[in-house]
Amino acid sequence: MNRAVWLLVCVVVSSLAHSQSIKTIDLNIPGEILDLATINNSSIHIVSSDGIYRFIHGEIQLVSENSMAIALSSNKYNRNQQLLTYPSLQGGLSRVDKNREIKYFSGNSDIKSATLHQNKVYQIDSTLRRFENNSWEEIVSLENDQSAYWDLCSESNNLWLSNYSTGVYKIDSTGNKRHFTSEDGLFDNQCTSLCPISNGVIVGHKGGISVINDNELKRFSLKGKIGSDPVLEIESGNDSGFYFLTPGKILRGSPSELEILDIELDPDDEWVALHFDHQENLWLLSKKKLFAFTESPVDKYVPNNKEANKLSFYEIRNNVYHSDGTQVYRFSPDANKWLLNPRKKAPKDVIRTKEGNTVLVFNNDTGIKLDRKTASNLGNFRFPDNERIQSINEIDNRTYVSTNKNIYELNGNDYELLSNKPDNYYKISQSNHGTFAYAENSIYKLDGDSFLEILPVYQNSKFPESTNQFEYNTNLFTFTENAIWIYNIRENKSYSIDLSPLKILDILRNENQLILLSSKSIVYLQLDDLVKEELTIINVHPLNDLLSDGELHLFDNNTLWVNSSKLLAKVELSGEMNNNTPKLRLEKISTQNNTIWDTQNKLEFNFNDLPLEFEFDHSNHWSDEIQYTFHLGSQSGNSSQWYNKAVFKLNNAEPGSYILTAKVRDDIYGQNIYAEPVYFNIKKSASKNRTLLIIVPLIFLLLFLLSRLVQRI
Repeated sequence: MNRAVWLLVCVVVSSLAHSQSIKTIDLNIPGEILDLATINNSSIHIVSSDGIYRFIHGEIQLVSENSMAIALSSNKYNRNQQLLTYPSLQGGLSRVDKNREIKYFSGNSDIKSATLHQNKVYQIDSTLRRFENNSWEEIVSLENDQSAYWDLCSESNNLWLSNYSTGVYKIDSTGNKRHFTSEDGLFDNQCTSLCPISNGVIVGHKGGISVINDNELKRFSLKGKIGSDPVLEIESGNDSGFYFLTPGKILRGSPSELEILDIELDPDDEWVALHFDHQENLWLLSKKKLFAFTESPVDKYVPNNKEANKLSFYEIRNNVYHSDGTQVYRFSPDANKWLLNPRKKAPKDVIRTKEGNTVLVFNNDTGIKLDRKTASNLGNFRFPDNERIQSINEIDNRTYVSTNKNIYELNGNDYELLSNKPDNYYKISQSNHGTFAYAENSIYKLDGDSFLEILPVYQNSKFPESTNQFEYNTNLFTFTENAIWIYNIRENKSYSIDLSPLKILDILRNENQLILLSSKSIVYLQLDDLVKEELTIINVHPLNDLLSDGELHLFDNNTLWVNSSKLLAKVELSGEMNNNTPKLRLEKISTQNNTIWDTQNKLEFNFNDLPLEFEFDHSNHWSDEIQYTFHLGSQSGNSSQWYNKAVFKLNNAEPGSYILTAKVRDDIYGQNIYAEPVYFNIKKSASKNRTLLIIVPLIFLLLFLLSRLVQRI
């Protein structure tokens, strides 16, 4: 037996990678939900009994309506060779190739399953057949109940077949077959699924699985986890191990040691399919929902109380908590989710100190200060009347309190007013260059008992509420909605770096990086270059959500938290950051009668195909206000048009050759991004040509008859 292969089969995966985020999409698709597939390195496709749909840009779009009727039976997709095959209800086989062209193969109406093997299509009923030279060639006959369900897959030079009653068959390249049954060590002769591995297969049964490797068998009972439910599908996620799907549960790991994925379904729902796309992202399909485990350093969680405007967020004794004002939740790294902590009293607000300690506010006028490491009580705080405390900072044994109106020094329980100008003060910080107060309308320098305004806001803007402003070398960093502001202490001058159309929600320093939270993404900037008034983007993490508010928290050097009213997100910072410039590419072309997905070659359209709609895909992490330029060139001239969406529509055009160029201005990167030019021809309509062939002779005939009539007169 191949030991390396067996070790692969027995690999154990302990948990979902922390770098995967889970997105749930409600399905509203007609017909019965059947399967998932990926075609040509593109978006995920959902197959129903009424047609094929794709999930792209957060939406489900129809691809092929009533193009084929899909049987309620197995289908197989070979993701390495990019071919999708489906038995059709009308008999025969429908296939979708890498260009998404649907081709129909006539055949027996009793086709049970089909697969692609060595670039040829195979199908099985009671006979294994191969489609070659436009006809089905019989490979081997299988003596079995013809109504039994068959499954079919390929591995190396072998084909593997199974059904509900007689076990598993192995067909080699010469057509020889070998039969495996329970007498040979198979868990059961009732087989419900197949998954190819090197030199063998994993077989699913009701309540168990079998592994056939180098013609050796091992069987494993799963009845303690799934009872007698059938294993409907088995998939290998390469580095993430094997996944086993049953109607009610999904298991992951090795055949000898499996864990159940903690994903809840509605009581009347059940699992249908699982699938790994070309980027090895896991997709799960139920009758009602689609679950996407997309590879990302950002883990997102929906707040338990979606109506809460802003969650209280804090860390004590290396545990991270959030509260919606009524309940407290603790984040469990092992379970990768928020767990209710009913024994803790929910604070109404949280105040952070410069040292990282936390003040929990339980009523309107007092708070309890807790040590970050030990949770011991460091004292109670009484609040100034009708003021909200933003932060508490201890500097040189003096305690400064910043409120939404003033700055105070706290002596015992007495507040001494320090600020000489009302403002919404966020925090006070101190360095070798002085003591500074950050507020909504300015940065102030504390000089003895006076407050000196050193960086006022301009043009009626404001510095948004945050306690993450910082000093780097001899520079103070703060921000407005669309710009980063830098004040050089030594030179007593300030300047801004405009990031429009980016909407900035918060900033944070992490070593030599400035981390920026925008409404659509997390952006990492090089601090040293910002000081030189240059912009260097280290990396971008898309949020795939549109935030209206949010704040950043960094409790250690490796974990960043985003807290907003819409979501909570955990970002691992330990991974390598390789920035990829956003790209613009043609996704598809829609005509009057068709949708074209293969856009790599030169395209030809008839006049009757107009209007043409060219849809481009743009990885836009900045703003919804981006505009696209489309330049259309032909023999008759050139034209350019602006659109708010990455879609160009050509309503009318003369026959001829055309070149379409798409461009988007990326204001953050300060460059234009171009898509590959699209070359296409528009031909004269064949129907119009036929019409002319009829009309022209009729005109000549009419002229001839008129001339004869004139002669008679």
